[in-house]
Amino acid sequence: LGDALHNLGGPAANEEADRILAIAQESAGTDERILVELTGLRCRHLTANLQRPDEALEVNRVIRERTTGDRGREQLDSDRGLILCLSNRPLEGLEVLDGLADSADPRTRVQTASIRPNALILTGRCEAGLAASRQAFGEHLQLGDEVAIVSAGSHFINEAYALTEMGRFQEAIDLGTFGYEAASKGGHRIGRYWFALGLGRTALLAGRARMARDRLAEAARLSEEDGSEAPGRVAYSLLAAAEAWLGDRDAAVHAARTVDSLPGITHLEAEQVIGPAWTAIVTGDTRRGRELLLAAADRAAVSGCRAPEAWLRHEVARLGDAASVVDRLEEL
Repeated sequence: LGDALHNLGGPAANEEADRILAIAQESAGTDERILVELTGLRCRHLTANLQRPDEALEVNRVIRERTTGDRGREQLDSDRGLILCLSNRPLEGLEVLDGLADSADPRTRVQTASIRPNALILTGRCEAGLAASRQAFGEHLQLGDEVAIVSAGSHFINEAYALTEMGRFQEAIDLGTFGYEAASKGGHRIGRYWFALGLGRTALLAGRARMARDRLAEAARLSEEDGSEAPGRVAYSLLAAAEAWLGDRDAAVHAARTVDSLPGITHLEAEQVIGPAWTAIVTGDTRRGRELLLAAADRAAVSGCRAPEAWLRHEVARLGDAASVVDRLEEL
């Protein structure tokens, strides 16, 4: 029931999911395997759906102290790495996840591989992220059906993300289109959301503003239908940028205002400023746009998110202030 509510999303379902999962944890008794799996699901829910990563880390710590088996402790460590990565701390997350990539336990390896490629890409190790995501899909299929674990489709999302960051845009679009079509055949809306978002993001970076607008508008709509307001921030931000590039100031302003109205989300935090920055630019305040981009780039540098940092600083160069970013871009 907790897993179903977690996947339904929306404010009411999210709060009920946490209540149910907390009860389930208390009911697990001495069954360590069940307790570990429930804890992992609850921590992912607290982090991704409720945006409460500090609480998730504390829940993880308490249960790990009670866990005696190596398999259970490894799975909890993998969950801790996931929480850190999803809360904009990818370097800390990789410190944990790198040590689990070759675990003897298949579930731990697959669980680790669901987020480790994303962290590798965020920190600039895109080729390693691509290789890890491709390996993970095969291992996930061998694992078979498991409860309280991410969908195998997440590995396609990571692979398309890596291809995009490597500049292999058409390959990323082909893979994203395949994933989107598969997710559209009876799959959950959140899967369609992530594929639509990825397609829109890739199209934006490839300079295909109209395609980007179409896919990002769809991702924004899907997030609203699913009740997943926080992930919608990323879609609306990139949508605002696409509208600005197409010269539609009113649409850009509307999308940027929607970003500000939605709950915060730590994952991909740096990219949530791109739309507001380009909206400032298209409405005549280029200086404000550059300031927003540079401030977000500085925050990305602190958190170790090097790939989005490079994107943000490159935008500043495009806006006429290359001198302020060239040294750091060379470092990156």
